[in-house]
Formats: sequence, C-alpha cells, structure tokens
Amino acid sequence: MAAENNTAKRKSPWEKGPQEVVSKRPRAESWRLDSGSVFARIVADSSGQKIAGFDLDSTLVNTKTGGRFATTAQDWCWFNPAVPDKLKELIADGFKIVIFTNQGGIKSAVNGVQATKVKARIDNVLGALEGCDNIRAFAACQKDQFRKPCTGMWELMERSSGVTANKEISFYCGDAAGRPGDHSADDKQFAAAVGLEFRLPEDIFGPSAKANAAAAELTGPNSTLAGAFRELGQLEAKNLDKPRASLYRSAARTLGRHPQKITSGKQAQKLAGIGKAVGEKVDEWLATTSISKLDELRRKFQ
Repeated sequence: MAAENNTAKRKSPWEKGPQEVVSKRPRAESWRLDSGSVFARIVADSSGQKIAGFDLDSTLVNTKTGGRFATTAQDWCWFNPAVPDKLKELIADGFKIVIFTNQGGIKSAVNGVQATKVKARIDNVLGALEGCDNIRAFAACQKDQFRKPCTGMWELMERSSGVTANKEISFYCGDAAGRPGDHSADDKQFAAAVGLEFRLPEDIFGPSAKANAAAAELTGPNSTLAGAFRELGQLEAKNLDKPRASLYRSAARTLGRHPQKITSGKQAQKLAGIGKAVGEKVDEWLATTSISKLDELRRKFQ
C-alpha cells in the first residue's frame, strides 16, 4: 500500500498535467488503472466497514450544460445545494464515502482525452468538498465485470482497502432504479447484487435542483409564455430544424424559470441566451397570445 500511495508524487502516463486541476486545494490523491478497465482513486485512508456508496451523475451532480453527458471536466453542478453538507454529515457519522460510476465513454482508451476528463471532473467535484479528503472513486470503463450492475468495483474496493465492509450498516445510492424515464435499473440491481440497502438521491438529498427548476417552468409567472416556446421547439424538431428546436426549447426553460413576470421582448432579451428573434416572438405573444410561426407549424402537423 505504501508503494501505491507514493504514486501521488509522480504523474501517471494517462495524466496530462496541471490543466486537470481546477480545485484550488492541493491534491494528495492519485489514480490507478486496475485490470486494464477500471480507474481507482487512491486516498490516504481507505479503511472502514461503514460504506455510503454513491453513483456520480444525476446522484451527486448534474451537468451545468443540461445534457446527459458532461462536455468538460468543469461541466458539473451539485444535484442540489444540500449535497455537500449531507456528505459531511455522513462522514461525521462514521461513513466512508465511495463513488461507483460507469464511464463507458472511455472504452479501451485509458490514456485518452475522455479518461483524463473523467478523472479531472471527479477530482474537481471532490475538490469542492472542504474537509472531505478521503473519498474514494471507482470508474468502470468497459462492459465487463467492473461495470454496474456487476459487482467488480465493490469487490475491488474491498480488496484494495483490505477491509470487508459491513453490508448491514452500509448502503448504495443511485438514480438508475428502473423507474419510468430512468435510463436503466443498473444502480438498483448493483445494490441488490452486492447485498446493500438501496436509496434514491431524493431520499438522501431531497428533490434535484433540475427538478425544482423544471417545476418552476410549469408553475411560474411565465409558464404560459414558456409553454408556447416549448411547443414551438417540439414542432420545429418535427420539422427537422434542429437549431431552431434547440433555440426555442432553451428559451422555454429560461423564460419559465425566470421569477419575475416578463412584460416585453426587450426585457426578455436581457436574460441569458435570449436574442432578438426570440424577443420579437415574445412581443408577438404578449400582444396577441399567439405566435404566427407556432400557428403555421400547428397547421402543418395537425
């Protein structure tokens, strides 16, 4: 173990340099590739039988950009503001926090750009947690025994620490539970295969910031206006105009989440991502409760 910890003092061949480190806190951690297909984040203290396991995306963090997959190592935000304090509470209660994440985009390119981005992104997330220096992480790169719902990452955690976890008091939390809209049931099945209590992110942290914002779109002071742009985006997608579909969907989110009533296109254009074309349609809607382009597309796709 001492030899492994010494790797923190030298660069691994897949680490590209200081551009990975966004956190201002010095890093005492390093990454190790195990069995050619899973990255393990090495920390000073990996002992402990009381494990709080977490998935990463849509559990601890979401993407800032709103996409399913992160575009850069900086593309993350907390699942909701309660996450940091809750993790600190778990640590104070004697839990060891461990992240188990499938990162199939890396595939076999363990020295590549995607691998570097994934490791740097996890380091950035954990670097934002003051006083939480011993959080381990395992990232499965390929479709093998390490990828959830297989139990390889859990077994590697126990092997590398030399400690068998107490499953009676440990748990695993993830978003992939097989619910309507979930991309899979991998997290729930992983917990069952290991023999752990399974929890959803909402059980521990409360509703996600993304869910709260989406709810605001439907109930806020500009919900009707946002609904018109949301429909316009949907119809432009049917019309095979992807740029306009994306533009109007983004406008719908921005308008729907704005806490003050929009009273003019000029006011709307002060919001991020709202330009002249959308501003003009806002004025048209406010004057007539209609948008001519929306009416045209409704007729086309009736």
